[in-house]
Amino acid sequence: MSLLLENVKKSYREPDGSSLPILDIERFEIKDQEQVVLIGESGSGKSTLL
Repeated sequence: MSLLLENVKKSYREPDGSSLPILDIERFEIKDQEQVVLIGESGSGKSTLL
């Protein structure tokens, strides 16, 4: 089994109404038997991606 993500975008609205992009993935593929680690600061979109 593999996983392919294409054109995945996510943003949140700031209190002032502006947009805060947290994900902008053009293409991301995980092939069978590959292992991947997601690292990043708090609020960077790791859990949102999952």
